[in-house]
Amino acid sequence: MGRALDALDATSDSKSGPTAAQMHFGTGSAPDLSFTSVKHASVDGHVLQPVETYWNSILLATVRAVVKHGGLQKQIASKLLVNYVVGQKGNGGYKYIAEADLSVQGQDANGAWKAISFLAKEFGINVEIEFTWQNNPKAANPGLSGNLSVGGVFE
Repeated sequence: MGRALDALDATSDSKSGPTAAQMHFGTGSAPDLSFTSVKHASVDGHVLQPVETYWNSILLATVRAVVKHGGLQKQIASKLLVNYVVGQKGNGGYKYIAEADLSVQGQDANGAWKAISFLAKEFGINVEIEFTWQNNPKAANPGLSGNLSVGGVFE
């Protein structure tokens, strides 16, 4: 009887899914990030404040980090995988990055991560993100947590 209960417990544990510490994704194996919330993010060693922990804010922080490392506007623009405009544009979902004199259009979570990871790899910027999927049936892993990084501890 004890073995049966142990087997049942083992089955129950495996159904509960991975813990946050177990769900690491490399840049090439990123999951569907729709319906996710960023819980923690750092770019180039700088921990973003809670008000900055959104996918598009992380993209903007990554562009700023590239500029800080000497990336020029033309170099950055050639590696951006999202719509951008040289100079300032405040409508149509664009956010201005004064340091690069570029306006970058906002993306969904998947598009933002793709652009973040590409820029970070191209310019050697460390990015670490911890996130959770919302409890939404359309989410890839409702209620679970994961980590993504480029050049960081999760990679």
